[in-house]
Amino acid sequence: MRFDIYKQMWPLARHIYQALCIEKTIEIPNVTNDTKIDDIYLKEPWFSITQEIINEVSARMDTAIVHAKEYQENKEKIYTDFWMLPPSVAISSNIQKDTTQLIYGKKCTCSFVLLDDFTGELLAIWSNYLEAGFPVDRYYIAPILEGHESDNELFNRRHLKLGEKLRDIAKKKDRTLVESAKYILDILYDLRNEKHPERVKANFFICMSLISGSINQMVMRSNYDVLATIWDGVNSKNLGYPEQYFFYYPWPPILNTLFAAPRDIWIQRLTSLTTKGRFYLNHQETKCSVMNEKFGRYRYLIPNKEQLLKAKIPSIKEGRNEYIFPETENPIPLDIKERSFIE
Repeated sequence: MRFDIYKQMWPLARHIYQALCIEKTIEIPNVTNDTKIDDIYLKEPWFSITQEIINEVSARMDTAIVHAKEYQENKEKIYTDFWMLPPSVAISSNIQKDTTQLIYGKKCTCSFVLLDDFTGELLAIWSNYLEAGFPVDRYYIAPILEGHESDNELFNRRHLKLGEKLRDIAKKKDRTLVESAKYILDILYDLRNEKHPERVKANFFICMSLISGSINQMVMRSNYDVLATIWDGVNSKNLGYPEQYFFYYPWPPILNTLFAAPRDIWIQRLTSLTTKGRFYLNHQETKCSVMNEKFGRYRYLIPNKEQLLKAKIPSIKEGRNEYIFPETENPIPLDIKERSFIE
């Protein structure tokens, strides 16, 4: 089963691993060959957690679009919001245009494909459209979300050559996630061209992520931590893991170069490109009470910049399943104010 592969990835999601495997604050579903996605996500607490993460991402995209418009009209209105590519990375308004165009081009659609760890089934897709470096539009497809049951029609759309439903493409045991991404993109291309034929010449990327990785990103407290774990997830196969935890298909060319850099260099370069190197305390747009409680947003360590740059990361090759951070004389208190910078 896919679950046997995906659960091996959890050490790279520090909050998830701590909650599921160490503290056991949330029960792992009893996965059998007959388990379907509804068997898991219509029960608590997974139902509430899934509603929260999708609503949180949607709210982040909406805020990003509103604030981008305000900034373009008045350059003195500088916000630190979440990047729409991806929506877990903090980025400041006065940097967004140049950084986004550098990595993604002048016009871009990026769809985030969220997979269920337990069955491999497609759980949700959120798509963002950007022009001239700023977010313009977004939509999401999430039949598991209350009020979006009609999205099942899109999830049941079949690949023209494979004959497989969109929701099932990544479930196939002998298919890698990269191969799945190629087929998923085929269908999303068709959907994009039907909904927005005027965007047919824009770049199109998809980012694949397991829900465990996405939840982990949402409960992390700092921009440095988020960017560090993105590097870990992209480079996971080099550490002995069976899949990449996160990846794009196709890869934006410059990201291939950036991810090839050592971990500490990646962190410094990407924080420079998003917040001018400043350490930002991530906020949340919505009340994610169940997700935060179950996955320890306000209980677990907030590593500072030095700790993250020097951390030893979980590695199957080295037999290590937990992050090891060096001791510090400047620990970050758990009750620190969010939506702020530490200089």
